[in-house]
Amino acid sequence: MAALLLISQLAVGQSQNFVYRLTGTINADTGTVMLLPTGGKDYDFNLTNNYQAKIKQGRFAFEGQMAYPGSFLLAFFPNYVSSRFMVEAGQQTIQCNVDSLREIPKVNNKSTQEVSSVLGQNKEGLLTYTKHHPSSYVAMWELVDRMGNGYDPTFDSIHIALSPDLKSTYTGKRIAQRLKSAKVTAIGQTFPRLNLVDTANRAVSVPSINRSKYTLVDFWFSHCGPCLSEFPKLRELHSLYREKGFTIVGISIDKQADTTAWRKVIRDKELTWSQYLDLAGKLTTNDLSIQLFPTNFLLDEHGVIIKKNIRPEELSKFLSEKI
Repeated sequence: MAALLLISQLAVGQSQNFVYRLTGTINADTGTVMLLPTGGKDYDFNLTNNYQAKIKQGRFAFEGQMAYPGSFLLAFFPNYVSSRFMVEAGQQTIQCNVDSLREIPKVNNKSTQEVSSVLGQNKEGLLTYTKHHPSSYVAMWELVDRMGNGYDPTFDSIHIALSPDLKSTYTGKRIAQRLKSAKVTAIGQTFPRLNLVDTANRAVSVPSINRSKYTLVDFWFSHCGPCLSEFPKLRELHSLYREKGFTIVGISIDKQADTTAWRKVIRDKELTWSQYLDLAGKLTTNDLSIQLFPTNFLLDEHGVIIKKNIRPEELSKFLSEKI
C-alpha cells in the first residue's frame, strides 16, 4: 500500500502521456531484444509497455506511452548490449550491430544526438553542462547513470542545476530520494548498522560492535560474475591479515529462490569470513542506494568509511602499508 501511495504521489502532474514507437533493425534473424532502463525500472515511470520485442527477419519494434524522454540500453543476450541512447515520443528508428559491443546505436531523435555531448564528461563537466542546459533530459539521465557508482557531493549540485520541471518528474524525485539515502555511505560517514540474517537464518545486526582495525564490507550476489572473480584474492588477503587486524563482512542481495546458490558459493569458494543476507537487496538498494555489484566499503576501527569500491590489488597494497 505504501509503495502504491508513493507512486501515486510522484505521478501527480505527470498523467499526460504521449505515444512512442521505436522500430529497429539488427543483424540477427530471430531472437528477443530487450530495453534496459538506465538506473533500472525504479527510476523509469514513463514507459508503459513491456521491455521485450521479438526479432522477425532482422526487425523489431517497441511501442507504448511515455510522459518524457527515457534513457536505455538495448540488449540481445548473450552477445550484445548497446551503449545508452534516448527514446522520445513519436516515431523513431534504431539500428544495431550485434558485432559492436557497447556501440551507441543509430537512433534518429534529437535526444540521442545530445548523448555524445555528455558521455566522457567528468563530473565537473557534467555540472557545467547541466547549468547551461537545465532542461536537458539527457543530463538528468546521465546523473542517474553515474549515481549507480555511488554518492559524490557533485551529484547534489547537478541535481540542483536541473530545471524545476525536471526535478518534478518521477525520475527527478527519485534522484532526490536516492541522493539523500546515498549520503549515508559517503566517505567519512559511519557505516550504518543493518538488520540482516546470517547463513543459519538468524537475525543479526551488522557490522558488529567489535570491529577490527580495518573491515571490508563487500556487497555481492551468487550469480554476479565480477563479484565471484574477486573472491580468490580476497580469500588470500583475509588469510594473510586476519590475525593482524583485518576482516571482511560479506552481504548478499540474493532473492529467496537463490539462497541455496548463495550458500553453495560460500562453500565452494571457501569464503571464511562472515556472510549475511539482505533478502532481495531491499536495504541495499533502497536505504543505501547501491545499484552496481560488487560494491565495497573499507571501514576503520571506528566504523568510518575511508575507501569505497577498492579493488583487491589496491586493498593488498593498502594493507601491506598500514598493517
